[in-house]
Amino acid sequence: MKQIAAIQVLRAIAAFSVVIGHTQRNAILIAAANNREFHPVLLDLTEAGVDLFFVISGFVMVYASRELFAAPGGGMFFLSRRLARIVPLYWSMTTIFLTVMLASPKLIPVARPELTEILASYFFIPYDRPDEHWMHPVYSVGWTLNYEMFFYAVFACVIALPVKRALTALTLLFCALAIAGVILHPAPGVFFFWSRPVILEFVMGAWIGYFCLTEFRTSNRAASMLAIAGIAGFALQVMSGVYAHGYWRPLVWGLPAAAIVAAAALTNWNITSRGLWKPIVLLGGASYSLYLVHPMAVHAMHLLWDKLGLSAHASDTVFFFVTLAPMPLLAIAIYLCFERPVTKALQVPLRNRLAALRQLSLGPTSPEGASKHGHMTRLRVAREHAAKTFALISPKPEGADPATLLNTVDRRQANGGDNKHFREKWTPVFRKEMRQTSNLQRFPSAKDAINTQPKRKSL
Repeated sequence: MKQIAAIQVLRAIAAFSVVIGHTQRNAILIAAANNREFHPVLLDLTEAGVDLFFVISGFVMVYASRELFAAPGGGMFFLSRRLARIVPLYWSMTTIFLTVMLASPKLIPVARPELTEILASYFFIPYDRPDEHWMHPVYSVGWTLNYEMFFYAVFACVIALPVKRALTALTLLFCALAIAGVILHPAPGVFFFWSRPVILEFVMGAWIGYFCLTEFRTSNRAASMLAIAGIAGFALQVMSGVYAHGYWRPLVWGLPAAAIVAAAALTNWNITSRGLWKPIVLLGGASYSLYLVHPMAVHAMHLLWDKLGLSAHASDTVFFFVTLAPMPLLAIAIYLCFERPVTKALQVPLRNRLAALRQLSLGPTSPEGASKHGHMTRLRVAREHAAKTFALISPKPEGADPATLLNTVDRRQANGGDNKHFREKWTPVFRKEMRQTSNLQRFPSAKDAINTQPKRKSL
């Protein structure tokens, strides 16, 4: 699936905004310890990067799973691919955190977790912490991954359906959970965590991914208006000074984030992975590394700042910028040296599995087709491939661009305007190409394709 550079840019912005927020919180602690005041800038807005992450996550799950909807084994393949992407780095950072905490409690002065809490953290199970008012895992930044894994598990179940039915089921389930969480407030145990309305932000992103797959596109002007509306929504919330991170979070932070993601995904802005955009797109690829690594890096810089005696004399603003500056480079280094190689190594057998699924699956050409039939017939695949081959081998009219594929009118002009014999001349070409493409023993008709669909398993 083609990468959308604008979405990568948003991922970089979301991750870096979270880093800015956490760095400012450490600057506040340093200032308070030395009887000073540090005035953070847009602290709530920087933490809204998490909401942007959730919307992007829902979008990516649908956009990257186009071939898996209603495919045999699609749910397991999807879940395996996401585990290979998420688990290695998170487990590594959790292990490093636990090792440092147990070896030198003074470096990380938090309550020592029980064995059950450690196991729950490794397996993305929320649990109540006596020292916190929220269900953080041992490595606290992983609370968002607990939501991610819950979403992956539910998505892996509904992906067995055609895409529109899958998203409808997902929406109804998450809305029901959110409503139940409000009615049962406070909900018992882990249900309290999984029924928070913030889960609706995944649904927003999922529907944006659906519209992207349907090739629905907005004009640049409409996309700009969406982006401006999203930014204005964030700004109004910050200016209001109201802490709206509870039941109103999907409306206050989620909708503006969805507007920004929709603007990036549903338009053809001139953003590429080259030139000036290249480092930002690369940071977007490393956003997961940036998100997971930065808490320990910021804390380490805080300890070093105290060790060097700079906390009492240096400006807190200097600490903020000195800590913030190397974070993108650190994240990109970890991404290139650890995250990407490990993910690729784990996903090699998964890519082989996907190739097998592609042979078994008839693969949707669009969500509409997938919703109606559950798959696309081999006939349609063959026709598309034959049409492309036909356009390449057809003589082009005088003055036509050699790189441009011919449409039907151009082909008939190339045929000397002979519409009568156009079909007879080129039908054998289509038949041969379709047999070679789909390994069919004969040229199937549309009636054959329709008649065979109920006999096939819904993929």
